[in-house]
Amino acid sequence: MPRKGRDLEKLIAVLEKSLSKDPTRTVTSPFFVKDRVTNDKREHDVGIVFKDGHREILTALECRDRSRKVTVNEVEAFATKCADTRVDRCGIVSSNGFSANALSKAKHLKVECYTLEEVESLAWMLGGSMGHFTREIVHNEWLLIPQMDILPKPKRFHIEDKEGNLEDDVSLNRAVHSELSNIEKYPFTHLEAGLHELRIQFPMSHLLLVDEETGNKIPLKHGNVTVTVKVIEQRVFPSHVIYRDNETNQTITEAALFPIDGGGISGELIFVKAADSLNLWFKP
Repeated sequence: MPRKGRDLEKLIAVLEKSLSKDPTRTVTSPFFVKDRVTNDKREHDVGIVFKDGHREILTALECRDRSRKVTVNEVEAFATKCADTRVDRCGIVSSNGFSANALSKAKHLKVECYTLEEVESLAWMLGGSMGHFTREIVHNEWLLIPQMDILPKPKRFHIEDKEGNLEDDVSLNRAVHSELSNIEKYPFTHLEAGLHELRIQFPMSHLLLVDEETGNKIPLKHGNVTVTVKVIEQRVFPSHVIYRDNETNQTITEAALFPIDGGGISGELIFVKAADSLNLWFKP
């Protein structure tokens, strides 16, 4: 099934980035260049720039995700756009191929043609799946420790910093999430499915407990929080794509894409096949 819109553009950018270790070669998506006719900035889906001696060479790629094949008119329009933006090389990537006339026109106008084909499997990723762990804080309970004894204990209070800014539940929970993201300290909350209870101590000398009845402000020492964390494991299976030069039918590269969605992160983990290794990328 064709990859849609911006998703296709970002994927092609990742594949192009994986093709070269040349530090002078940069891949940007989207890429903006001045139009020599209108002086306006024009957008190319993907721009590839590398240095040849003292000169920069620019390649522009157009990514087409239509339900039909690329047409002659689309090739002509892109070739004109590339001429007006002074592009050195240009190419169209299609997820649905090209019409015969479009290929003839592209060859005449020196527009390179590429395809991105989704396939059932790849030889180096047969039967591959990946464990995807998501983490959810089910419950947390705070015990605030002041720098001095408080008698009587306040019935209604809030926490603020020394500038008077309120520290609410959202900011406290954010601190817990940030702490739990340390996989070296809390590996089980990342890789072990089930319920986990743990206790964490946070320094709070920069915060004040404010008694809302008396207005008294008591410096805090630290906060102890008991956290219940639920970790869920899901098996995710990849989609597979082959990036090809349409004229020669030669494979440029192949990739396996694992969907990731959870823990505030959404996108695809992409394994791209290189000559002698696999390159790992993340595409949001």
